[in-house]
Amino acid sequence: MAPLSKELSGVILPHDHFGSHLNSAGKTIDSELEEINFKKAGEVLAEIWNSLEIDGHSVIAEFGDTDSKLPLPEMPSAEWFAIHVRESQYFFQIVKCDEIACCSSTRSDIKQILAEGFFPPPVPLRRTEDGLKTPDTSEVENKDEFPSLFVRQATNLKIQGKDLPQNLPYVLYCPTVLPVLKERICKYCGVYFAAKSHVTDHIKALHSQGRKKQMDDEKMKKRSF
Repeated sequence: MAPLSKELSGVILPHDHFGSHLNSAGKTIDSELEEINFKKAGEVLAEIWNSLEIDGHSVIAEFGDTDSKLPLPEMPSAEWFAIHVRESQYFFQIVKCDEIACCSSTRSDIKQILAEGFFPPPVPLRRTEDGLKTPDTSEVENKDEFPSLFVRQATNLKIQGKDLPQNLPYVLYCPTVLPVLKERICKYCGVYFAAKSHVTDHIKALHSQGRKKQMDDEKMKKRSF
């Protein structure tokens, strides 16, 4: 999004190109006019972005209304997503795998710094009588406790906390996510997803046999009682 956003610096999109669809209180009074004005804004954005070239590829943008002739992109498979993507509320990572048949060779040395290619979660460090320690995930007091990535990698301290997931999600120390962290992690492979529905879709696509076995085991337990 960075190259796209950069081109919008200083751009003003009038909300009333074909006339105002709002009343004095700022509420919509003409839904049809609102849609026309919104489409005009989208067309202006498309015109700006169509002049761009990113990493040697021309940008093709078109306002996506119901009359759009642009084909919808194919969604990646659940298998591909589980290997190449890590999502969270505030960070979306897509990383090449090591299979040349799947991904072209990497052009950077990122995996010499990050073994799996994905950024690990920011982890706070606290000075104690026993030396540097990581506080429990529910005991973070202020943002100043979070060091840079390279300090975090250099210390390599074991993260404190109960029932930590197998694959530590990027939002591990995010207080707004902690209450729902467990339900957003796949119980079979430990991958974190930004929404519970994504976990459900992931399990159906990749772990249907494991899920079936778990349900059968639960039924057997109930019968045993």
